[in-house]
Amino acid sequence: MARLPPAATQLLPLRRSPLFGRDAERAQLEGIVPQARLLTLTGAPGSGKTRLALEVSERLAPRFRDGVHVAELAAPLPAPVSVATSVGAALGIEDTAGRGAEAAIAEALTEAELLLVLDDCGHVAGAAGELAHHLLERCPQVRVLATSQVPLGVPGEQVWDVPALDVEPAVELFLDRAGLAGGDSRVDGPRGSPVEQICRRLDGLPLAVELAAAWAGEHSLGELDGLLAAAVPGHQTMEATVDWSYGLLGPAEQQLLDRLSVFTRGFVLHAAEHVAAMGDVPGLLGALVEHSLVLAVRASELTVRDMTEFCPLLDGPDGPMRYHLAEPVRRRAAEGLADQGAEGATRRRHAEYFLEVARHCDVGLRGEYPGHVLFGLGQYEGNLRSALAWARRHHRDLGLELCIALAHFWELRGRV
Repeated sequence: MARLPPAATQLLPLRRSPLFGRDAERAQLEGIVPQARLLTLTGAPGSGKTRLALEVSERLAPRFRDGVHVAELAAPLPAPVSVATSVGAALGIEDTAGRGAEAAIAEALTEAELLLVLDDCGHVAGAAGELAHHLLERCPQVRVLATSQVPLGVPGEQVWDVPALDVEPAVELFLDRAGLAGGDSRVDGPRGSPVEQICRRLDGLPLAVELAAAWAGEHSLGELDGLLAAAVPGHQTMEATVDWSYGLLGPAEQQLLDRLSVFTRGFVLHAAEHVAAMGDVPGLLGALVEHSLVLAVRASELTVRDMTEFCPLLDGPDGPMRYHLAEPVRRRAAEGLADQGAEGATRRRHAEYFLEVARHCDVGLRGEYPGHVLFGLGQYEGNLRSALAWARRHHRDLGLELCIALAHFWELRGRV
């Protein structure tokens, strides 16, 4: 019988700024989520659905005996990985009986009392909805909180639209991030100031506001307003803002961001250096973080220590730090990588890097504390899956080596 492992360590974006303008929404959701079987937060890209969901989940975690588990579904799932398989991996649940990932998850969660967060389901809404509906029928104490641009469309679903920020909190967010970027963090003068105009122009979308504010150290507020007026039309605000911010990067920064788009659900500095294969990756990565195009994520100190003991490739001078790209940014960077004609070479280096990770960790899996390594390596399963999927199609020998290196990992996870 499949069992639920201990709650996975939560990986949350570093709190570089407080959550602005969401007190009312947060309070409402803290009352709704424990009662709703399935609640879907909907809204435009960049509206802050994920941040709000994680904030609420963190506050509610003590109320769920088996904790909060987060399955990130933003990046494209490599064939033949299903939504259920991906969610099972996030939960640490494997299909040991060969009945399918959906059945294995339901069996493991039958008596569980937990909150499952399905993040960024928009592109897989149908499959995510089917899984959620199955869990609602089989697992009476499980609550599902989803984020998506569209409802999942299943019986019992409650839909809660995440609004854009009002002007005042949007201005507060802009000024906070502008101050971090070395820009002016004050607003003087009457209403209709450049900051207010910028926030209105960006429709109050938090991610768009943060991307714009990240350039306040290099441009005056008036200059930023003028640049955005020319770059951001009255529709597709988020995509236009990402494209605008991307265009302000230097060539080397663009090249690094493009190459980072091959990672799935996070990477460490050493991985970025190997896969990007270019000079001064730490400096360029720092610039991308400063401009909010790459998000810094703090991993568990314990997990990092356990993993780096067996796999030095996962260690680094920046400590227990992982990085990831917000999905609108990742999509733009992937377009840039395709335009470079460098996707094949970059994905090969990605597969080679994670082959070495798998080989190092295989030694740890056969050692005294395999459970630590099993959990830690599972945090990189998205990258392992995408590396294997690419190698199967484009480099069979490399794919075979990956299969061999991961065989014991899969055996311990009940995959073989």
